[in-house]
Amino acid sequence: MSAWFIHRPIATLLLTLALLLLGISAWRVIAVAPLPQVDFPVISVQATLPGASPEVMASSVAAPLERTLASIAGVNEITSMSLQGSCTINIQFDLSLPIDHAAREVQAAILAARSLLPTSMIERPSYKKVNPADSPIMVMALTSDLLDREAQTVVVDVEVGHQPQRRQVADAIPPRPADPAAQ
Repeated sequence: MSAWFIHRPIATLLLTLALLLLGISAWRVIAVAPLPQVDFPVISVQATLPGASPEVMASSVAAPLERTLASIAGVNEITSMSLQGSCTINIQFDLSLPIDHAAREVQAAILAARSLLPTSMIERPSYKKVNPADSPIMVMALTSDLLDREAQTVVVDVEVGHQPQRRQVADAIPPRPADPAAQ
């Protein structure tokens, strides 16, 4: 097979150029998305019990809810986090399951678990649809000994929030007023 290409160098060159041009033209028209648009069926359940410790939230609130929610068909994963006075349970479903159907099932499971929850719970647990793709990809924090909070907000708005190119942040910092005590 390679002998054909060796004995016909002009044909080989033309074929290579044709493939190169085809590749370049295809590369220019191909659609590229930064992240695929996949709607993961994830529902987050939030429950509160004012004054309860994280241990009480985990054993008295999260555990009964998790047992009831785990009985829903199509559940892939359940994770929970218990804090002082509140707990959050995230349920991820099969990709083939419509999120609205999953929401109805979660609502029914919350109602079924109501009798297993502490009687001192004033509010019924709530739920909401969550799209993990909507989470921020980067979180930044800014601290400064020179700027007050308002000036820091201006720096972030001007230098980070609206400028696609990288610039020196020092250019946006207003001059520090002279300290009369230092003189």
